[in-house]
Amino acid sequence: SKGLNFEVYRGRVGDLTIEKGAVNFTDIGSDRESLGISAVIRGPVKPALDLLAHTRPNLLRRVGLTAEGVKGTHATHLQIDLPLINSLREEDIRVSSTSDIKGLAMSGILKGKAIENGRIALKVNNNSLTASGETDYAGTPARFKWTQDLSGQQNITRRLDVALTADSRLATLFHLDYPEIMVGSIPLTLVYEERRGNTATLSAELNLTDAKFSLPGFDWKKLPGQPAKAQLAASFTDGAIGAVDRFEIKAENFSTSGNISFAEGNSGGNPSISSLRLNGFKLGSTEF
Repeated sequence: SKGLNFEVYRGRVGDLTIEKGAVNFTDIGSDRESLGISAVIRGPVKPALDLLAHTRPNLLRRVGLTAEGVKGTHATHLQIDLPLINSLREEDIRVSSTSDIKGLAMSGILKGKAIENGRIALKVNNNSLTASGETDYAGTPARFKWTQDLSGQQNITRRLDVALTADSRLATLFHLDYPEIMVGSIPLTLVYEERRGNTATLSAELNLTDAKFSLPGFDWKKLPGQPAKAQLAASFTDGAIGAVDRFEIKAENFSTSGNISFAEGNSGGNPSISSLRLNGFKLGSTEF
């Protein structure tokens, strides 16, 4: 096949520096004419997102991000392939990039809160976005992996795997703040999945050793320093919690499991519990 191949030694696109790259025209003279562009790019994150938004106009909107106010620096390997046709569609442009990002700050990532001080490995193609690394979310250090569906074909549109130490601020943010039951810092791992139809699920494993845990209706408390752990799985609709579908708590002389449902129509603050079911309960010598 006929083609033209150009090697790029250096270049600049605004504040972005192109260290090396290539421009390849292939199958010239046929109905398969195409253009391929590859480059290693360094510079601030914001102009890189602006460039990505120029090649894929709807990408940032579909991910739920904006380039405004973004901070940080990156080193990116970018590959763009497209057919040389008159009626070019966005889906005809194939984009693949791998980035090493430092000092990343972005607003409105989840529940309207920002991430800061991000040290992230980012991969983007036409079907998915994957970011993993360490960052501060809502002022809390966290390790995470974020996967976003871009194909429109997957039932799970967004998944977050996170490890962090939660406090009352995060509990309030996710409508899980019950100070009459639990107070203190809690190391945890969680998986948050958003699905089509504005539903979501949250599963978590919590280390309650450093927290104060009280049992309403009983003269019992687990004080900080006493070992305990918990697991839960919750479901959300339109951002509001609908149920804790499963919970399990184990402490030195206390254990229980069950589920909780919440009353509908509550806006703002914590929703009210409509039912609580215990599958088992053990407190000292009492068991039912």
